[in-house]
Amino acid sequence: MSTKFYVSLIANERETFNVNEAALKKAAIDVARSYNQKALKKGSTYLDYNNAANRCAYIYKYADVHTGLVTKYFRKLIKKKKVKKLLEPKKNLKICCLGGGPGTDIIGIFRALAIFPAFHQKVSEVTVLDICGGWRNSFKQIISSIKEGKVKDIPENFIDEKTFVARLTSVDLLGPLPQGVVNVISNADIICMVKFVSAVLGKPESVSALQAIGQKFKLGSVILFIDNFQGNVCKSVEDISSQIDLEIVLGPLHETYVCQKGKSNKEVYDCLPQSAARVSVVGYVKIFTQLNPISVNSLPDNILEVDNDDDWNTESDEDENFPSSLHPIKPIKSNVGPKDQLSLLLGKDNKSVVKPKNLPHFPRAEIMQINCEHSGTVCNESEPKTDRDEILQNELELLVASLQKLLTVLEKLLEIKNLEKNTSCCCCCGNYR
Repeated sequence: MSTKFYVSLIANERETFNVNEAALKKAAIDVARSYNQKALKKGSTYLDYNNAANRCAYIYKYADVHTGLVTKYFRKLIKKKKVKKLLEPKKNLKICCLGGGPGTDIIGIFRALAIFPAFHQKVSEVTVLDICGGWRNSFKQIISSIKEGKVKDIPENFIDEKTFVARLTSVDLLGPLPQGVVNVISNADIICMVKFVSAVLGKPESVSALQAIGQKFKLGSVILFIDNFQGNVCKSVEDISSQIDLEIVLGPLHETYVCQKGKSNKEVYDCLPQSAARVSVVGYVKIFTQLNPISVNSLPDNILEVDNDDDWNTESDEDENFPSSLHPIKPIKSNVGPKDQLSLLLGKDNKSVVKPKNLPHFPRAEIMQINCEHSGTVCNESEPKTDRDEILQNELELLVASLQKLLTVLEKLLEIKNLEKNTSCCCCCGNYR
């Protein structure tokens, strides 16, 4: 093996769990069988890594080449102008590895980031999501070694031990995801998928599960995909990525990666460690979906109807089931005529309408410009374009448009609520209006 670190890691595992050579020979066969083409097609790549011999055999055979792959191609990805501008300003980078076993991907990402001083002490959190919880012992050793500066090409002060958090979470990513796992995925700035898709693609539920995972990636997150060249894995990922708003910024690359050969232990494992891999590589950035802003004329007809139920809890985090449209409800009973109601809603009767006090105001010129840009209308640019990053500019424009939609609806609801109070109150309250 070319990396002495993994040699010492295996030695520690063998000593701690009393693993003999006979167990290692059998484990090497089982590991190779679990990741061959036949197993991948069947979706039967699971192996029990609570077994220390299996952990040792996997690290011996694959850890070195996987770490090298991530180091090489994440360096290529981070050098992309768009990626660098997204990640450099962040003070707390969060990394999530889908699969990733003992943490070999983490070492690769850290090595890639370490050559840029701007990223030193920026990584605050790393999480490995793997179905095999048995990797925890190896994972803890890797993280401890990183903190102690024992991993080559990762400076001892690369992370801030006071704020750095590392975890390995056992989870089946093809099944229902616990909220904690959803939070990890949706908050990650960097997402790494190395030999993960090929390990699950043989299962019938894999495509829909991968789409669901990808939809949870946050806007502006950076994704590194590396997998086997065979099996049309890359094509499947490209099809999925096009449906979840991932923009390609690196690749697709189809290359043979060769890592430096080191001393092997063929006499112990009856096999050599993998030293080369034919892989497909793609780097992505999660982008905004270009949506046309809603106009006032396109608001639902029942926006003028008021719900008498005030039990909506604004503190609730259960917003995933929030209805996409307002439900029809009973109209307000009022003595005010239609024309008077319209005047109230349009704000012509200033005494009867209580305007929201703390709502932000966006100049009409800005809103009109955004509406024109996103509706395809040709507009005259009154101001020269700046050198702002294209992604940030799109984010701001779409944020303003989204806020305007929300404000339009909110103002209507507040005005209608005020109308209800004014028209349903008894006559004796008239002096206090």
